Amino acid sequence: MPEAAEAINAFLSKMREGLGARGRPNVATRWYAKRQHDDSFLRAPWCNMRVTWAAFHSGTHGAVCFGTDFAYTVAHAEAFRQRGRWTYGTDGIQSGDVIFFQWEGGRRSTRLIDHVGVVEKVLSGGRVQTIEGNTSDALLRKVRSGSTISGYGRPDWNRSGNLLVTLQKGDSGPLVLALQKDLLKVGQELPKWGADGDFGDETVAAVKAFQKSAGFTGSDLDGTVGPKTRAALDKALKALKK
Repeated sequence: MPEAAEAINAFLSKMREGLGARGRPNVATRWYAKRQHDDSFLRAPWCNMRVTWAAFHSGTHGAVCFGTDFAYTVAHAEAFRQRGRWTYGTDGIQSGDVIFFQWEGGRRSTRLIDHVGVVEKVLSGGRVQTIEGNTSDALLRKVRSGSTISGYGRPDWNRSGNLLVTLQKGDSGPLVLALQKDLLKVGQELPKWGADGDFGDETVAAVKAFQKSAGFTGSDLDGTVGPKTRAALDKALKALKK
């Protein structure tokens, strides 16, 4: 579906951002540490922090991370498995899948996973091209094959909009674009940039204006689209169809 392709492209674009960067702290570990209020993440292994960072900033956090932040690869793989979105090995693997590795290889257990990346391209001969953080402490493209690939998780791209918990300033991607289109439908203005997929100051102002029109007060007038604002926006959109 076109929506799924847009979400995958947005996710991969964020994974590619800054390819070749080395060391820690870095953009992903700083963001993750600040979000968790825990500076120990600044210099921790960061492969899954990079995946979570890319998902959040591409508007696909709900589809890729199910509304949760992941640094621990085992927990992320288990989240896919528990939702029926896990496959051992590489059969059927596609661009945008979250790929997990066991360096010892050959054992079918998500609890032995060591590392994670994202599939950028499927190659011939059972090989995949990936983007991985914390590989030699860098963000790199790799070509992977063989028994060290434990399996992969398939994000539910077609439901990413329903799964996303919060949209806020700094986010971008197809879910922000859909939000902006909804704001325009209910009469809010985006006079300079329109629906461009970037949650900037203009979108913050439009969200605040909508929140005020919906009767929000105090701390609820925050320009952030969480469950309460999303519910009010859905109600307004539904009223337009009557």
